[in-house]
Amino acid sequence: YMSRFQMTNRRYCDFLNSAMVAGEIKIVDDTIYAADDNDNSHPYCDTHQSDYWSQIEYADGLFTVRIIDGTLDMAEHPMVRVNWFGAAAYCNWKSRQESRRPCYNTDVWTCDFTAGGYRLPTEAEWEYAARGGLEGKAFPWGDTLDGSMANFNNSGDPFDATTPVGYYNGSQTPAGSDMVNGYGLYDMAGNVYEWCHDWFSGSYYDECKNQGTVTNPTGPTEGTLRVQRGGSWNFDIKACRTAYRDSKHAPSDFSGSYGFRICLPTP
Repeated sequence: YMSRFQMTNRRYCDFLNSAMVAGEIKIVDDTIYAADDNDNSHPYCDTHQSDYWSQIEYADGLFTVRIIDGTLDMAEHPMVRVNWFGAAAYCNWKSRQESRRPCYNTDVWTCDFTAGGYRLPTEAEWEYAARGGLEGKAFPWGDTLDGSMANFNNSGDPFDATTPVGYYNGSQTPAGSDMVNGYGLYDMAGNVYEWCHDWFSGSYYDECKNQGTVTNPTGPTEGTLRVQRGGSWNFDIKACRTAYRDSKHAPSDFSGSYGFRICLPTP
């Protein structure tokens, strides 16, 4: 199973508030870490007080989602300024909320694919889902793409005329079906890049062969950079290609164009 939408500010804020009450996280210089991260080496996400692009504010023990200029509620916009660790931590929290066994060991940040809990999709799962049942096409809807289908740099930002120019604004809950692919998934091209589970180690096909399979591979077991997929509001249309791999990012990296969605193994 794959999330229909990218992770929203509202849903991630629910995690932060729950984790804060449980004593599982802490705030250092307006950035969130695990409470037991003694050397602060694995940050999760920024608050707006730390970085402009974050739409999560913290005050008096409570995390809230910003309302820009008192009118633009960012609750259903994509969660950004969240890194790979913060995405994995959310997966573990949601698993525990539903009495599922968490997949991620946060001591060493490995994944148990047999645990049955929520996790980040592998590259193979992400690309299969993004194609929406199509084969050999450049984008989730075919070989062409325009601003009515995805939110990318100079796409026209058609969904919310009140959003400041240059600000990401692909709707997380579009009223129509322009941005939904053949599998019912939204924003599989554009809006924000999505963290995948996989380490990057070179050619995708070579990675699969090194695992001994090109069927449902789970990626290398070690590396220094994690893969992102899907393109973003501030990148050109070529990054929206379903096969495009963005692989320049350490798991601790933040950006106003990095987000994620989650998946859950079928029974």
